[in-house]
Amino acid sequence: MDGFRAGQHNCFTDVFNLFYASLCYYSLKITQDQAASEDIVEDSFIKIWERRDIFFEINVLKSYLYTTVRNASLSWIKKDRNIISLPQNIDQVVFSDEYDSFKYIIGSEVYNKLHRALKQLSPQGKQIIKMIFFEGKNTRCVANELGISQSTVKTQKGRSISTLKKSFNI
Repeated sequence: MDGFRAGQHNCFTDVFNLFYASLCYYSLKITQDQAASEDIVEDSFIKIWERRDIFFEINVLKSYLYTTVRNASLSWIKKDRNIISLPQNIDQVVFSDEYDSFKYIIGSEVYNKLHRALKQLSPQGKQIIKMIFFEGKNTRCVANELGISQSTVKTQKGRSISTLKKSFNI
């Protein structure tokens, strides 16, 4: 945090890489618009960079980012969608209770951890994991699409799952 507060760009990059994916996920849950969510998160990082001298702890910075992204996402819904009939208490409509907001934040954190864990996989291993677990394809279908044998898919899947388990300390 000292480097971040001092304006060291590499420290900013570390903070950006640490939180960007989860904040985009969080904003996307609110806005339902990928491009808007990315813009909102990038603007939020600009705001913290401009106010970097007030952040002494990473958890305070993280909380500030989530709050900034939440408010900007709700504001985007009000303004950029040009929906005139939205109620004044739009945040209560989007988050029916604190549980919803908390649920989105937890989901964002899990997404961030998974995103970082997937980066540790080989390109083929990552592709196989995504096809099987996120797209719901079976081993034979993955093998056919990638032009590899089913045993290769099974081997890559096993190695990738092992790597992911280590990332999650399972």
